[in-house]
Amino acid sequence: HQNYVGKAKFIYFDQSSHSSRRLIIGSHSGAIATLNARTGAIVWRQVLERQDGYINVLQHRNKILLSVSSQGSLFRRWDLNSGNILWESSVPLQHASSLPLQSCIGTIGWDNGCIDSVSDDEIVATLVKDILVIHSASSGTIIKQASLPHSDKFKYFAIYEKKDEIYVIGAENRQRLIILSYQRKTGNKFGERYIQSHWISSMQTSCLINDGTLICTDTSSGSLQTISLSSKSEAFQSYSLLSLGITERMTEKSYLKALFDTELQRQEYVIVLSPKHQILAKNERNNQIAVKEYKSQNSLLLSSAILSNKGYIFSTENLESKQKINWLDLDDGKQLTELETTFDVDEDRGLPEHAIAIMFVKKDKTVSYRVLYMYEDHSIALLQQSGKSLWSRDEALAEILVAEIVDLALPVSGRLQSLYDEISLAKDGILSLFFRRISAQLSQLQVLIASFKDFPYNLWSDNTNKKDDKMVRDQFNLRKMIVAVTLSGKLFGIDTATGNIVWKYYLHNLAPINEYGTPRILLFEQRNTAHYPLSPRCTVLGNAKNDAQKSLIYTFNPLTGKASNENETEGVLTDYKIKQVMILTLTDNHFSKILLMVDPNDQIHISPSTPEAEGAVIDNLDSLYLYTIDKIGGRLNGYALSTDAADRIIAKNIWTTRIPVQNQAISLVFTKLSNEPVHSQGRVLGNRSVLYKYANPNLLAVATESKDKDKHGVTGAIVFQTYQKNARGPVKLVLCEHWIVFHYWSTKYRRYEMSVIELFEGQKKTNESIFSSFITQLNSVSMQSYVFPFDVITMTVTRTEKAITHKDILIGLPNGQILSLPKVLLDPRRPFVLNANDREEGLIQYVPELPFPTVNIINYNRTIDGLKKIVTAPAGLESTSLVFAYGLDLFYTRVNPSKMFDVLKEDFDYTFITIVLSAMILVSVITAQLSSSSNLKKLWK
Repeated sequence: HQNYVGKAKFIYFDQSSHSSRRLIIGSHSGAIATLNARTGAIVWRQVLERQDGYINVLQHRNKILLSVSSQGSLFRRWDLNSGNILWESSVPLQHASSLPLQSCIGTIGWDNGCIDSVSDDEIVATLVKDILVIHSASSGTIIKQASLPHSDKFKYFAIYEKKDEIYVIGAENRQRLIILSYQRKTGNKFGERYIQSHWISSMQTSCLINDGTLICTDTSSGSLQTISLSSKSEAFQSYSLLSLGITERMTEKSYLKALFDTELQRQEYVIVLSPKHQILAKNERNNQIAVKEYKSQNSLLLSSAILSNKGYIFSTENLESKQKINWLDLDDGKQLTELETTFDVDEDRGLPEHAIAIMFVKKDKTVSYRVLYMYEDHSIALLQQSGKSLWSRDEALAEILVAEIVDLALPVSGRLQSLYDEISLAKDGILSLFFRRISAQLSQLQVLIASFKDFPYNLWSDNTNKKDDKMVRDQFNLRKMIVAVTLSGKLFGIDTATGNIVWKYYLHNLAPINEYGTPRILLFEQRNTAHYPLSPRCTVLGNAKNDAQKSLIYTFNPLTGKASNENETEGVLTDYKIKQVMILTLTDNHFSKILLMVDPNDQIHISPSTPEAEGAVIDNLDSLYLYTIDKIGGRLNGYALSTDAADRIIAKNIWTTRIPVQNQAISLVFTKLSNEPVHSQGRVLGNRSVLYKYANPNLLAVATESKDKDKHGVTGAIVFQTYQKNARGPVKLVLCEHWIVFHYWSTKYRRYEMSVIELFEGQKKTNESIFSSFITQLNSVSMQSYVFPFDVITMTVTRTEKAITHKDILIGLPNGQILSLPKVLLDPRRPFVLNANDREEGLIQYVPELPFPTVNIINYNRTIDGLKKIVTAPAGLESTSLVFAYGLDLFYTRVNPSKMFDVLKEDFDYTFITIVLSAMILVSVITAQLSSSSNLKKLWK
């Protein structure tokens, strides 16, 4: 179990006391936490509500930590030492928006408004779109709540506090700005000014408030527009960049960047013309001065620091494989060469996006510093002046989009190599093969003799204490590798035995696919470790960051993270955007499963792109089908593969199913796993007859707000549909073998319910020799509903190697728990009254309420905050299923749905059984000797 915070959105160094130096982080994942600045460990963490947990504002001043969330309606003050809530205030908003409000920093003119807050030791003033709310910082009581004037015409974008006054600034599109003045303690308005400003018409204007002066960019004229908030001036003062000595013009991407908190009343700020060209400017009594110009061939990052009330600025310049830090004393204007440093860069992190520094005086009276960097891959790292990393955190793991559990390689690689050499060199002479066989068997004998040395240790000691750093498969294939792909485009390989990160790799150009508002990246395992000496092969598929109309494909070894092709370390950029992809059971001559990708023109692309793979697809065109789904248009399309006049493989539409979008909406589509094993073809009834399963591998489950449909992926025929009355989503669904389990909210009884459907061919198979999806063989359907006491975040089913073990449904709950519910409880054939045949079959009497056994919570007290998905994989033991759950936290364990019927228990007494067996052998030998002696005496008589 591992805890994370997520990508940092707000971050502060807390130096309220020398002994409690810590970092305060508010993340995009809705977590507020403090980290130990010396080790990077989480001191405390609070995760906000799942529905409205978006942190709009997090402010830290002195010993006060305040947060605004839930679209500006929920205010909290936190205890810095424990993370407890000191007070909470809820403000009902009449015009609450469903879209997250952005912080009031940067560009003005958001369509959805913005939110920001200013605070001191007495009050907290917050601007929420067009409402001003003032709280008492000590008690949380509301001092003032006021709707801003002209809220239907103006979009307010800034709030500023100075002495006893609060200023709110808004903009009317293409016309003018408004500045409202309020008294800090009472919230009463005492001033209102309008200033003509036609230069904001581009809506790309960037503004900041510096020492009581509003400074904005005018991209049309390439100038800065400034006005004092406290003066009575009704016109902006313009400063062209040429007057500041800057020849480069502004662009629409140019913006202003604040360096210091407003409470410090520093005049310095940054004009960012481009990532490679930035200007350090100063607002001196409303007069703009260019202090220093920073240029670089690569990207630059300017940040600030404070030491003994003196201001400093440091620039981080990204060189080819290094980073260089330069320091400038803002008060003296001196370049601090003694603080300059150059250090190596970890390429698996990307470029730094943000940096904050803490300066201190060492015992020898010299100045030193530490810098905290936030990188493109969402990781954070604290670096010393020498460039050495004190600690780092891979916060990208809090935003995993897809994960797979893959097998490790076999441990005895030398033996496998000798056997492979013996087979691959079969063209040699008989004598050469004979000597090679003898040498291979001698080496195997040496391995066997060496294994006898560890036999006593393995017999009498606990195997869990053995230290084996080699990433190889264990005896029961319990140790595996978790391959995870994150939102930032970073790939991880995690050892299931220890939870350590074995490898990580950052794909700079990988972006998630936007699937109806949900980010998604695809991961496929094309070849496992069973094909020695060929390395395993996985493929990641997503969009390209630099071109939204193209896709990126990266093929790699899941055990090392290295690209399968040395020339494709950054992936392969396609000339098209993939709209559908499917992995086949067909393989090429290197045992790699084939990926079919469909472009917008319905042309098929194959990976691996080899003549052997293309030939395998062409030979099986008659049996290959795929589908696409358009949720917005309510369409399901089925395709068959064929070739066009140019002998290119194309997808030809053969069926279409339309769902009326006026009164229905597709909410979920679920398919079977391509490699899902089915142990038995039927179910033995109490009268010894067999009820055959409808185990169609091409089955799709499509859930809408009012209907749940099962469809053939080959013919598009609706196999079965049911209408669940008075039901509302979101629907959570599991499709496995011949049964479906789905969870929903009952509007009639105002409770959560869970239904199960089982599909059968009947007591006689339609065709006992072959299975065809073109012939509908469904003759019997059983369905039942149950009451479930909780909401469900995600559901999946346990998987074992041969599917002999009973299935358990793993249910992720909103409180971060995972419930392992036996499938036998969700049996639609549970009768109201049991008879002899029902007892013989092993059915349980029907009870409407599903039990909630707390002993079946597989993560016990290890809460998984922000749970998103549960992934399962089979182990080498038939009784064991491996479970990996991810969200804001990571959790891994093993479950045994039918107990461990194939392995001795861990507390098995080897000493006792050895003594008993030895005694039995000794008694057998003695009794055999006595019996022989007795028979001999009888013969002599």
